Amino acid sequence: MHGHRYRFELTLTGNAITEERVEGITLPGMLVDFAYLKQAFAETVGRWDHAYLCPLTESDITQRLVRLDPQTLSFLGLDDPSRVIAFGCNPTAENIAVIACGRILAWFKQKCPVVNDLFSLTVKVYETPTSSAQYTETFWGIDHVD
Repeated sequence: MHGHRYRFELTLTGNAITEERVEGITLPGMLVDFAYLKQAFAETVGRWDHAYLCPLTESDITQRLVRLDPQTLSFLGLDDPSRVIAFGCNPTAENIAVIACGRILAWFKQKCPVVNDLFSLTVKVYETPTSSAQYTETFWGIDHVD
């Protein structure tokens, strides 16, 4: 195992909302309040902070971890199951960007009343200060003005 000090950069594109205020989400002239974007991040991928991003699926993790004694789990830092994130694929910066983008986009589609004003989300993941990967997903099926 090894670790990185990841840094995420999120970019939303869309129509600026200029005439209405949506409590806790936007003010006139804003697309989405940065605090709301931070909330989306925190509720979707925020728990990845200081966690083990495991390439296994949840069922594989369960099957393998139950075989280890508690002392070994503690030594590996895996004694708190909430700190083990089942990625189901190699947690490269590229895959982390794709998975994070999908989770944040799903959150917006469920919880953001101004989602129809959004066009795309880009997630850029810095593995080091000079190495990054990014992924952009367009909000398919959402009406927008050209």
